[in-house]
Amino acid sequence: MPKSNAIKTALHIAGLKLDAGDADLMAYEDTWAARRGLLRHKGDTISAYISDNRWVVTCPECNSGIVVLPRHEMIMCLECGADHRVRFPDTRDLANGEAALLERQDANRHWFPDQGEPVSHLRDENRAQGIPTGE
Repeated sequence: MPKSNAIKTALHIAGLKLDAGDADLMAYEDTWAARRGLLRHKGDTISAYISDNRWVVTCPECNSGIVVLPRHEMIMCLECGADHRVRFPDTRDLANGEAALLERQDANRHWFPDQGEPVSHLRDENRAQGIPTGE
């Protein structure tokens, strides 16, 4: 099973360099919207989670999954054009949660902090599966 050294973000999916700034990601979104004829509009504040080794949110307007970037507070849904504010776990939990997941194979990297799943649960799962906890 493959095991990568990073949780995938919007930069990976968009094919942008990992050191790209917010302006680069927004330019990508604007180009995408123009090509698809999407009208950007204000959306909601939504919480991010990790599914299949990717930081994602679910658009509440069209139910589309959107890959996001932890340092980028806003994201446009590439299906309906809604601009959403994204809520991530606090910096410490984000780093500890990613560290626990990086011990796993890519296909087993899932975390739902938006549903109250604590980092300690990820470590408990790792221990139960014989995976190093990083503690």
